[in-house]
Amino acid sequence: MNPFLASGSLRRLTAWTVAVALLLLTSISRSEQIPQGETVAARLDGLVVDGTRLAQTQEAGLAIVTRNGVREEAYPGMTLQPGDRFDTGPRAYAVIRFPSGTVLVMRPSSGGRVGSLTDFVGEVFVKVSGSFSVDTTFVRAGARDTAYLVRTHSRGTTSVMVVGGIVEVSSATGAWPTVPLSTGMITLAHPHVPEPTPANVEDLSRTQDWVERVERLVAAPTGASRSADTATEFAAAIAASILLSRDKATPDPGDPDSTLPPTRGTRTPNMPRRCAAAALAPFPWPSPPQPSVTAIVPQYLLFPPEGKATTLADVAARLEGAIARAGYQQSKYLGAGCDGFAIVLDLEHIEVDGTRMRGSVGFAPPSQDEPFSLATYIKRLFYAPPGQYRQIVLLVSEQRMAQATAPPTEAQLRAIARDGISALPTGFSGVPYTSQHVVQALIYEFEKGPRDGDAKLIPAEGRLGGTVHLKKAQLF
Repeated sequence: MNPFLASGSLRRLTAWTVAVALLLLTSISRSEQIPQGETVAARLDGLVVDGTRLAQTQEAGLAIVTRNGVREEAYPGMTLQPGDRFDTGPRAYAVIRFPSGTVLVMRPSSGGRVGSLTDFVGEVFVKVSGSFSVDTTFVRAGARDTAYLVRTHSRGTTSVMVVGGIVEVSSATGAWPTVPLSTGMITLAHPHVPEPTPANVEDLSRTQDWVERVERLVAAPTGASRSADTATEFAAAIAASILLSRDKATPDPGDPDSTLPPTRGTRTPNMPRRCAAAALAPFPWPSPPQPSVTAIVPQYLLFPPEGKATTLADVAARLEGAIARAGYQQSKYLGAGCDGFAIVLDLEHIEVDGTRMRGSVGFAPPSQDEPFSLATYIKRLFYAPPGQYRQIVLLVSEQRMAQATAPPTEAQLRAIARDGISALPTGFSGVPYTSQHVVQALIYEFEKGPRDGDAKLIPAEGRLGGTVHLKKAQLF
């Protein structure tokens, strides 16, 4: 085989050729600064309940519009004026359309002020025709003729994932210069400077799934074919992400600009080391929401005498084995600091002694029509039968837990866990596991009363000890 064909040079050329081809139409217009965006009224095209059906014409309790300080129910077909605050409830997806053709597909428990979209919290997919921006407390994502996703996380962190075109990510407070983000890329912004990386294919696919489900249910205007356009855009983003990931991960020995990867545990002098957790949505560590109880997992429970972990990837593999043997189905990874990670386990329905209930009632799995997220779990807990429920978070970090924040609310738990991914990023295979690392379990126990919505977190030093919870969960 031609050495050039087998080299990283061709992969690099192919990746950038694809990226340039995908971005050509949108990048032509980037010579001008992206303006603020829409300043006219928008229309609430539709509301989708639980991701499975259209809301009825006058179905209440799904979304709220706040206009001039007055709150009112939002219904499909309603006109949203500039300055209106629009918020979805825990069951409602929303589709908002502007006269320019820009479309917002908003997830449950999300909201912002209509204009472009300011003071935003939650998760929204934006298909821009013309110019538009999504502004959170600390981050602005401005674009022209693009498609992208914005999610807010705890403590003002915002993630931006680009499906088509180029998005300019900037600091609302001027803390760092504008960073361009291209198709198939993602970044976390605030408090750190954005570091664009290839988006996770699973995250792209999961986003495509819920966006297309909502678009299929909300009728598009005559002549529009939103779902078909969305499928094409996501296919291009996934292809770009895969090519760029391979190009980034595989150095070309024949390229004078490339270098061989450093020996494990070392790094090239004067080269800043990238945080392994940069590719993960953040868990609020070392100051998490106050758990009911905590427990340290001793090393001897993780590794037999003849076994030893050398990297955090080894620790994750052992934890994954214990999680699978205990019967958990949908664990999710989040970042904890620079080089730590958290694993959020399934929400469980438990007996009074901490044992998981037998059979299908032991977990609260999402329906087949809705992908996994803790938002789905907490929503089901809202309407769940009375009893005890448990959420376990396993933390691996050199940082010890500092002062915890207030006990988590429903919205906080949704924001914390819905963005987790099922596989640990490969960067953790280069992070040494040392004697300074601690594996800690945070246990959040809820007590659900007889009425809808009366689930309450059992406060610190709750009914059962942390070790009891771990044993009853059959983790260790």
